[in-house]
Order: sequence, then C-alpha cells, then structure tokens
Amino acid sequence: MSLKVFLLILLAEVLGSLMHLFFKKGVNSLSFHGEHRFNHDTRFFRNLFKTPWIWAGIVSVMLGLSIWLVVLAQVDLSVAYPFDSLQYIIIFMASFFIFKEYLDARKLLGSGLIILGIWMVTFFGR
Repeated sequence: MSLKVFLLILLAEVLGSLMHLFFKKGVNSLSFHGEHRFNHDTRFFRNLFKTPWIWAGIVSVMLGLSIWLVVLAQVDLSVAYPFDSLQYIIIFMASFFIFKEYLDARKLLGSGLIILGIWMVTFFGR
C-alpha cells in the first residue's frame, strides 16, 4: 500500500469519526429544559436539521465517503476495511476528552488489540 493511499484511508476514518462526534454534539444541544431529549417529541425532529453540528456531521460523512471510494478503487477491500476499526479508537479517545465519558482498562486493552489487528492485516496480510 502506498503512503498516499494510507493517508487517504486515515483521512476517511477521521472524517467518519468526526461525523459521529458532530452528531453527538448536535443531539446533545437539543436539550429541552431538562426533559428527556427524545421522548417522541416533534420538537426534536423539527430542530434536528436546524443544528449546525448535524450539518457538520453530514458534510463529514459525504467527504469521508468520497475519499473512501477513491481508496476502494486502489486497494483490496480486505486491506482497507480493517482500518474502519480506527474509528472506534478515535471516537473512544475523543469521547473521553470532549464529552468526559468514562475510560477503563477494558476499553484501553480493546483499543490496543484493534491497533495490533490493523497492523497485522496491513503488514502481514499478503
């Protein structure tokens, strides 16, 4: 795999991760005075697409998809797809720092195993 393709894969994964983070930020911003954010209330859906964070997520997924299609035109799916696991690690770390979500040893160990798996598939796949 060339460095260019590797960097495109990383960019696609970062954009995919940003999509999830932007969506989370967007729905978190739709709090209605202490009410549950989603209680089959039409206000949630009426305000959803008025939220800039949601639009940022939509743009991120569109850009990421475009780059991903370029990647798939250049490498085997079985080589590119394991990199999708990087999104778990990116989101896991960003959730800890941005949303102050809980971090524990199992998640750290799992992330390490994901990285090891990606490395093995990438460098020992063929």
